[in-house]
Amino acid sequence: MRYGRERIRLGAPLAENRQGVVVSEPGRHGLRKAPRGQEWRKLGQRYVRVTSGSNVVNEIVINGL
Repeated sequence: MRYGRERIRLGAPLAENRQGVVVSEPGRHGLRKAPRGQEWRKLGQRYVRVTSGSNVVNEIVINGL
């Protein structure tokens, strides 16, 4: 998956300059609540679930709602 020129991969951390915006209300975007220690980020038209702190990608959703 690409975000701009960067490739987004499961199990790999997001680049520091491509962190996206934290999704504070996932239900409003058609996403389920992230497990403890993880959070959803919006990157363009994609949502990624990352581990807090390390920003390792756990899930990618294209066009949530």
